[in-house]
Amino acid sequence: MSEFGIRVDGDRSVMIRDTGGAEDDPVVYFHGTPGSRLEAAFGDEIARRMGVRVISFDRPGYGRSDATAIDLGSVARDIESVVDSLDVDRFAVFGWSGGGPFALAAAATMGERVTRLGISGGPAPALQVPGGREALTENDLEALSFLPEDPARAAEQFSTGNKDLLDAMMSVRDDEAAPWIDWMWGRSDPEVVADGVMRRVLVVSFGEALRQGPTAIAWDNVAFVGPWESISTQSPPRCISGTAVETR
Repeated sequence: MSEFGIRVDGDRSVMIRDTGGAEDDPVVYFHGTPGSRLEAAFGDEIARRMGVRVISFDRPGYGRSDATAIDLGSVARDIESVVDSLDVDRFAVFGWSGGGPFALAAAATMGERVTRLGISGGPAPALQVPGGREALTENDLEALSFLPEDPARAAEQFSTGNKDLLDAMMSVRDDEAAPWIDWMWGRSDPEVVADGVMRRVLVVSFGEALRQGPTAIAWDNVAFVGPWESISTQSPPRCISGTAVETR
């Protein structure tokens, strides 16, 4: 396993974690919201056993990647720069939770270079889901009113409206008891969060994710709660019922 920074856009750094097995079967992993490159560590042993190379990274503002304004398309372009730097031609993508839309964006923009697409618990475009608008809070709707013209103001509104939650996240960032894990997944995935290895990975990843503060969470919201127009579609691989299938 190795960790290193890669320069994108000339002067910005993206932090990479590169681990696993065979050079010819890579997977690019997109972490959740919040999350970091360290989140993929839960699968290290599986990757080694199966001979799979896993490349994970911190989105801008998370972990050790330089902060900047983002949308779905800009993160996809970052990853294109990353795989080009690593001389990786074709690869699979996998996104968990908030990483799902970014994995979709990478598949949509890089066409046949993406061989497979996997998503676990990823959100759909909020305004296109039946009943999606009604499920949004008043603050979410106010933030969305600034898009697409003023994404910085939308990010500020997401931060302001969720200040109590974001402050709570920061207050338990270094808490080894990790109460936030039970807040978020105690009911939906009790067996997963009770697993000692998985829980430890989440604790470490969460602490790293918020190293620079919670602002990156707001920008994730801008990217995937707002319109998805920043994605230019080429010919993405098919994904059926959450199961990745090979491009034909």
